[in-house]
Amino acid sequence: MHEESIALLQESGEKVAVAICIPNLGVTYHYKGDFAKARATFEQGLSLQRELGERNSTSSTLNSLGAVALDQDDHETARLRHQEGLEISRELEDKYGIASHTYGLACAALQRGDLEESWSLLQQSLPAMAVLEKRHW
Repeated sequence: MHEESIALLQESGEKVAVAICIPNLGVTYHYKGDFAKARATFEQGLSLQRELGERNSTSSTLNSLGAVALDQDDHETARLRHQEGLEISRELEDKYGIASHTYGLACAALQRGDLEESWSLLQQSLPAMAVLEKRHW
C-alpha cells in the first residue's frame, strides 16, 4: 500500500509528500524486523528531505535511523544519527525531538557500555518526555 501511494505521489510530482511517505514505509520494514530495508528506505527519505530542506522531517528520520542502528547493535551510527538529529531539534526548538534524540543517545551510550553517560542523558531526557507525553494524551 505504501509503495503504491509513493509511486502515485512521485508521478504527480509531490516531492514533499513523497519525502514524508517514504520514511513511513521504513517504519513498516523496521517493525517487521527487516533492518536492511528499513535503513535503506529511511536513507532514501532522508536524502529527499535534505534536498527539500525539510528540517523537521529530517530530524524525525534521523531518529528512526538511530533506532534501526541500535537494533543492529551499531551504537556508533546510532550516536551519530541521534547527535545530528539533536542539533536540528535544538535549532527548531522542538522539545519532543530534543528529548527523543537525547534518549536515543542514552541508549547508544548504554549499548557501548558507558553507564555514566547513559545515566546522565536519561536524566536529561526522561522528565521532558514525561511532560510531553502528558500533553499528547
